[in-house]
Amino acid sequence: MDVRVYEVLLHFNQGLTQALASLDVIEKLELAAPDYVSKVRTNLSELRADTNNHLACKIAHKEQEEENHFHRIRRKRETTEEDPNNICRDAKAREWLRREKGLPPRAVVLPWTQADDDRILAMQGPRRPRLLRSRNCLRILRTPSLRV
Repeated sequence: MDVRVYEVLLHFNQGLTQALASLDVIEKLELAAPDYVSKVRTNLSELRADTNNHLACKIAHKEQEEENHFHRIRRKRETTEEDPNNICRDAKAREWLRREKGLPPRAVVLPWTQADDDRILAMQGPRRPRLLRSRNCLRILRTPSLRV
């Protein structure tokens, strides 16, 4: 948001402070009745509070819109710069969100090493090569030139 908005709000409040100080002088010089000065002081104070409240809400709304705008720009830049093959970071972020919402994890990534692979293969025992039979092989065997 532009700094001028905050400066204008500052000058507005300074002006009202000056007006309230002037009312004190008017009251000391007895240029107006004390109850009249009190009413004007109350009206000015109410005007200041109402205006500050209204402008603060508007400023907060504009600041939120600006924050969202720049967040979208930053996020767009980050998504273009990040590695598309790194899905682990996305999975961790999504699992963190699920955990925050109290949901169970969708997937559990367990640590796995080469020793684990070797152990599983040893448990399965030696493997025999499989013979692949397909229709094409049978057709080749049926051709007259291959018969003996």
